[in-house]
Amino acid sequence: MCGRFAQYEARSDYLAALDSPLACHAAENRLPIGRYNISPGSRVLILNQRDTELHLEAVTWGYHPPWAREHHQPAMISTRALILADGWYEWRTCLRHVERKQLYLSRRARRPLFFTALGRFHSTAADAQDDSGFVLLTGPGERGPVDPRSRPPLALTDEGARQWLDPALDIDAATVLAETTALTSTAFAWHPVSSAVGNIYNDSPQLIKPINDPVV
Repeated sequence: MCGRFAQYEARSDYLAALDSPLACHAAENRLPIGRYNISPGSRVLILNQRDTELHLEAVTWGYHPPWAREHHQPAMISTRALILADGWYEWRTCLRHVERKQLYLSRRARRPLFFTALGRFHSTAADAQDDSGFVLLTGPGERGPVDPRSRPPLALTDEGARQWLDPALDIDAATVLAETTALTSTAFAWHPVSSAVGNIYNDSPQLIKPINDPVV
């Protein structure tokens, strides 16, 4: 994964695909989110479960709070969450000429993606934003469709995604769940896209369209 993904459908589309029996503590906005080039450090809509309710909120991608920086300590996070996505970008490198590489967009056919994440959330405390954040989990390269040397996002089946959010699931069970319900490379379709994705200020539907002259 090159550190970019797309999240452009409406909130209601992701929630409908997840098909959770739990109520969601967020308005089911039907307007498209319209983000085609999400990068680390930006705020992203993610889903987590607290007790028996789902929470959909914008949280910073990355987690290194002031207290951890000040004391040079690791930032411990453990709450499981889902990143709602429509595809991710990944480089494919030429085996014979490593300086030649091509950017690809990987997607799940006709379905949104649910990436696994760990985070820390304070949705009811406006002054706790510095202590909120999430990290995206990645899987082994052979589960990605583009380049086995890369590490794709760890995306789960719909049923696996629903179970991943359950706070009653202990760490051992969550690890087994991630291993057994992760989507494999056959679940994805991919096509070459413009390297304009590399500029975080570029963000338009044009970024996800296939190009006709890939270098790899």
